[in-house]
Amino acid sequence: MSKFFPDGFEEFYQKMTHFPRQNEQDFAVIFSSQKLLDKNYGSEIDNFSNVMRFNFAPTLGHENHVGSKTTHRILNDKVRYKERNEKILISESLGPLYIQKVMRDFQSSRLPKNQDFFTEFYLLNRQFQNVIFSLILNKFNVKYLNYSSGFIGVFYGIFSSLTPPVIYGFQTIEELDKSVDEHYFDLVQILENDTNFMGNNNRQILKEYQEALKGKKNFIQKSTIHNFTLEKKIISVLARQKLIVLK
Repeated sequence: MSKFFPDGFEEFYQKMTHFPRQNEQDFAVIFSSQKLLDKNYGSEIDNFSNVMRFNFAPTLGHENHVGSKTTHRILNDKVRYKERNEKILISESLGPLYIQKVMRDFQSSRLPKNQDFFTEFYLLNRQFQNVIFSLILNKFNVKYLNYSSGFIGVFYGIFSSLTPPVIYGFQTIEELDKSVDEHYFDLVQILENDTNFMGNNNRQILKEYQEALKGKKNFIQKSTIHNFTLEKKIISVLARQKLIVLK
């Protein structure tokens, strides 16, 4: 019988599977609302021990507003991007698309040019999402599993820090409906050349994932993939319960 997995895949999957651990360091979670451009939170954010961002959210060119420090970055199935030495977390989802992406990551990790990208690259354990599911089921009597990266990031911060994580750039559903663009960086093009690295800033997009970008970032505007109305309601309740702090 032929082998089910390619050589080295099982070791890759086991090594990269990650479940957050609680620590005593503070935690900032940076959403991507355009209203961040009205604030100068940069130095305040950089004072945190842990700073989480999502997907393509850049610091370059926006340091005064969003800071320059990133320790954690949660990516969705389509994005393989980082700016500096960050802990990359891939949100584990269900179905064949996720397995396809994991296999692509495995093959990418074996290329010498990508070894730096996979130095701190982790598959966020599905059991952590089950913890989230249990909490919202018990507190809100709601069955919901299709979490956005930002929603997972909020709970990652709660679970990882003894102090309530501070959330920057959170946007209510009413603000989202009124905004022209979803992100503070929607006018920024992310252009890459034939190499993975950009100057001294170590910004990197895996070329295996670059085809979908078509030369610049593309986002689904006013996305309907996730239930943002429910997520934003839950995040607001978490703030009232003082499990998080909204800035």
